Amino acid sequence: MADAARVRAYMITEFGVSDTDASRDPSALCSDILRHLELSREAAARMAGEWRTLRREQILQLRFIKNMLTPLLPMRGLLEGDAPVLRDTRAWLKLIPMLP
Repeated sequence: MADAARVRAYMITEFGVSDTDASRDPSALCSDILRHLELSREAAARMAGEWRTLRREQILQLRFIKNMLTPLLPMRGLLEGDAPVLRDTRAWLKLIPMLP
């Protein structure tokens, strides 16, 4: 899923948003990514603050989240709006610097 998210984010960034191509729909991409995250944002934020003390499996969970979200950074300008998925995504993106 992380590779697919990277490809889709690249397509959106390079070729623009499309109303006819679901692969180039930022909201759909954000929705797909958020659906695959294994933790709530609150749990991830709590764990991120103490990641150096966590078990390996938990660190890998946080790393997976970072790998899923990072491709969205170049397209931040396309994630503006009041749609719940876009608000949630912007909140998740703020966690990236704290993740391992």
